[in-house]
Amino acid sequence: MNEDAKKTLLRFIPHGLYVITTGAGDSAHGFTATWMTQASFKPPLVAIGVRRDSHAFTTIAANGSFIVNFVGKNDRAICEKFFQPPKSENQHFGNYAFSPAPVTGGPALTDALAWLECKVTDIVDRGDHAVVVGEVVGANIIKAGDPLVLADTPWKYGG
Repeated sequence: MNEDAKKTLLRFIPHGLYVITTGAGDSAHGFTATWMTQASFKPPLVAIGVRRDSHAFTTIAANGSFIVNFVGKNDRAICEKFFQPPKSENQHFGNYAFSPAPVTGGPALTDALAWLECKVTDIVDRGDHAVVVGEVVGANIIKAGDPLVLADTPWKYGG
């Protein structure tokens, strides 16, 4: 296989940028993600890719739920904050506040454009990332705006 072509082509896949959060209170956890897609209409399902050797994977599996926080095009700093998962304290990840989502109690970022609240239905444990499938059980639009996508940044992930 032509490794350079493979890497280049896999990076051509358009990706959004999201902050995935899970847990609650001072044991909440969050990380920046690019691998998320809708997987079903009925029931409404999304799938996210999570590194299998990460605290994020362990926490999502233990909690059985996660929140997909959509970040605005002008809010790149939010994603940067979650490159190295920040400690949660007093309903905050550093300067970013969160509130409990209504169904799971998971941490929904108040500075996000919007969020989807999901209950884990399946985990496909293959490769270095697991595919975590979640049923959408809640949704909220906080403010209008365009979502941040990986192409809007100098960052690269994948390949």
